[in-house]
Amino acid sequence: MIRYLTAPVKTGERVRHVVFQPRSHLPVSAASLVANAVREALAVALRATVDVRVSEPVVPEESAWPVLLERAALFRVRGAIADAIIVVRPGDALRFITAAFAEGSLAERPLSAIEERVLARAAQTLAPALAPICGAALEKVERIAAGDRWASYFEIVFAPPLRARLGVALTREPQFSAGDARVRPYDVLGIPVELSAELAAWQADARSLLALRAGVTLDTGTKVAARGALKVAETTVARGHFGTFRGRFAFLVDERVA
Repeated sequence: MIRYLTAPVKTGERVRHVVFQPRSHLPVSAASLVANAVREALAVALRATVDVRVSEPVVPEESAWPVLLERAALFRVRGAIADAIIVVRPGDALRFITAAFAEGSLAERPLSAIEERVLARAAQTLAPALAPICGAALEKVERIAAGDRWASYFEIVFAPPLRARLGVALTREPQFSAGDARVRPYDVLGIPVELSAELAAWQADARSLLALRAGVTLDTGTKVAARGALKVAETTVARGHFGTFRGRFAFLVDERVA
């Protein structure tokens, strides 16, 4: 935990009194990796687009923990670096369940036995997403009762139509030395990367662009059998040829670009 010297923004006074506020060692970048992995996992499970944002990791005060954990379902993920706790409050659990079963009603009610099992299975599915902050999961996720206060906490906030929150607590703060990288290379190996295959690139003047309409044929100046480029954003990562594989458009890599 680090205590930062800050000054309250809204005091109504010309001279503001400084205070020390505790903040987590856990970098926002690591929490963002978790949020992105959770988003991808839920998008696959729900077969829908899922948008999220992540709160800055904090060290809650002693009095805040009972509020954060009130009636919440808690799932412990034992990792190689630390243990993480998935926190699902009742209203959020109901929103996840209704989304999973494509139900429209969000009337407050306890989860059924089947829904409780679905929630536990969902926590197991999300466990690998916590690897950037707790390391690889060492055993099966277990549901626990509310325990002692933990070291740090952040939330993943889901945009409409889900409108839910997922809390993540760490049992201990990450320890970094001066030479440590806060996000290690293997922490990002599971993050999906969008690729694009470029067959041809050429220049055209504004007059040609304004004349674009259905039926216009553009000469790219590229031969039919020419090589293409495989890109991540604007960076070329490989070169090769286009073709088909099992009835689908495919790209055959000839060389990898460093």
